[in-house]
Amino acid sequence: MGDLTLNFDRSEFACKCGCGLDGIDMDTVRALQQIRSTIDKPIIINSGCRCEQHNITVIGSPNSRHLLKNRCTAADITAGINLLDLFLIAGTHFTEHGMGLYPEKNFIHVDLGPMRKWIL
Repeated sequence: MGDLTLNFDRSEFACKCGCGLDGIDMDTVRALQQIRSTIDKPIIINSGCRCEQHNITVIGSPNSRHLLKNRCTAADITAGINLLDLFLIAGTHFTEHGMGLYPEKNFIHVDLGPMRKWIL
């Protein structure tokens, strides 16, 4: 059992640099929980919240939705299913928000920003 939702713990969304930033937006977590419930497989959070320095380190956008200034409303995820299938399923829960498919890096990006879709 998670401490945020049935399957997600706050620690999964913490900045990967170890700074302790973990203020993920709960609407983002709830949407991810819906995806998790749909696929009935664990979702791995590759990146949730990022501090400014870690965002620079990973060459993230200066206006990234992962940043606290944008309410940490993004996550980069993988799961035990085909990446394109995960992208399509996630699209049913992030219909009016941002989604990116990164096949060479094996993850998808979802966020609560304005609607846009991309493949890199």
